[in-house]
Amino acid sequence: MRAQNGPLVYRNWLAMDEGQPCVSLAEYPLFTDAHITGQISQGPYVFINTVPDWQKAVVKPAVVLRTSEHLEIPRSRHDKDRLGVVPRRFLR
Repeated sequence: MRAQNGPLVYRNWLAMDEGQPCVSLAEYPLFTDAHITGQISQGPYVFINTVPDWQKAVVKPAVVLRTSEHLEIPRSRHDKDRLGVVPRRFLR
């Protein structure tokens, strides 16, 4: 049996493994000047390759981190707007 305490990202992963429904989605652009190939999905976290037009020494949003949240975390409306969290009503 796994411990239910730990960092939020770990508890969110456990909630997904336990079958808790997705309550929101969020996407975060990750900037880099590295040439990215492929993409990966691990639990409730997906690294999406945006396939930018790669140019050496030019920083662009090359990867988007998409998180599916399976925990109800109290947040203010301001935080949800600022973080770009998709409200539950759009997930149906």
